Amino acid sequence: MKMEIKRLGINGEGIGYYRRKPVFVPGCFPYEIVDVKILEDKGSYYLGKLEKTLQKCRGHVESKCENRDCKSCPFIEIEEATQLKYKQNIFEEALRKYTDTEDLVVYPIVENPDRHYRNQMKLPFTFADEKIVVGTYLPGSNHIIPVRNCYVQKEGLNAMSEKILAVLNRHKVRVDERGTKAGLRYLLLRGFENEYQATFVTSAHILDEATVKDLSEIESLVSIYESVITDRRVLTFFKKDIKHLYGRRKIKCAMKDYTVYLSPSAFFQLNLTQAIRMYEKAASYLKEGDTVLDAYCGIGSMSLFLSEKAKQVIGVENNPLAITDAKKNAEENRKKNMEFRMGDAAKELSGLNKKYRFDTIVVDPPRSGLSDAMIEAVLKSKAKQLVYVSCNPSTLGKNLQALSTAYQIVETTPFDLFSETPLVESVTYLIHK
Repeated sequence: MKMEIKRLGINGEGIGYYRRKPVFVPGCFPYEIVDVKILEDKGSYYLGKLEKTLQKCRGHVESKCENRDCKSCPFIEIEEATQLKYKQNIFEEALRKYTDTEDLVVYPIVENPDRHYRNQMKLPFTFADEKIVVGTYLPGSNHIIPVRNCYVQKEGLNAMSEKILAVLNRHKVRVDERGTKAGLRYLLLRGFENEYQATFVTSAHILDEATVKDLSEIESLVSIYESVITDRRVLTFFKKDIKHLYGRRKIKCAMKDYTVYLSPSAFFQLNLTQAIRMYEKAASYLKEGDTVLDAYCGIGSMSLFLSEKAKQVIGVENNPLAITDAKKNAEENRKKNMEFRMGDAAKELSGLNKKYRFDTIVVDPPRSGLSDAMIEAVLKSKAKQLVYVSCNPSTLGKNLQALSTAYQIVETTPFDLFSETPLVESVTYLIHK
């Protein structure tokens, strides 16, 4: 059926209307006229499939990526200025849905200066033309599309991936596909300043000495691991069975005046330039001499920036390997006013509230946002101010609504970390009423 797309959803899908109900259609944009097939009636809305774009919107351009069948970057056919407008609207609409934004200052989105920004890939192995390749799953399916020269990845990352694949093909390493007993599952590759760390996620220890030797001879590949995950239902890439095969155990990354060291399982922002800008924004709200809690601190990268003004920074993280990295990063950067604790953020904050009076709490939770227990612990802390670093406008809006019982939401700044996608990160500042 013919339909005009009126607006975008939170995940970047186009929204038109049929029989007064919204129709969610991935792959199209506001003001476009499209031919849509209704796939499913969900009660309050329909799910649709784009059959053909009959009239494109202003700003719709040809894709800049050679991987035409990959659907990982929904905005790649939209010019940059229009992308930023879409993202600003997605962010503001999410806040309006859950919070009172009448007195809230919402700044313009901070533009991403680097279109090839990703410093890490996490891609499944498959076969194409009888060769081992990496690819990406089509959304909502188990079908892998081969990917080469990903547009949003650092060029060095793409080049390193090709060198690794050449070695694997030369040694005829088995790929774990359904029905096979053991093989390669995912390639995790991260790199900075011409130093790369590769982790091969496999279903058994299959990388023999000869293969590892040839991999180790690839220039700039300084760290190699193998992580065995036997259960396909397990979504994580790391459990207990991880083996260091070659080189350094950690790789380093320069963040302005700091150097951080990363283990394979450590979370780290995929866009370094924009991450630094976010951390600087979060740190700008601190007062000199503040006692600061950095919840969900990871490897302590943002803690380093917070420590410049703070009297003391206490970081909390539930990943023991990340805490090990955080302690090393504090030591390597000669920071005496930072300490780290391993544990659940809500439980740790509840305990710390008995010992400390935090001036500022900084939270950087996963996409699921703050748990009810964490919100309760923050409210009980009565910290003078709260800085919320978010990667999900929807959960941010819900959490701000709950926090507004004790905190005034002063201002927020969205950041474009993931160009070519609808994802928006942000830094929001709150003060105790």
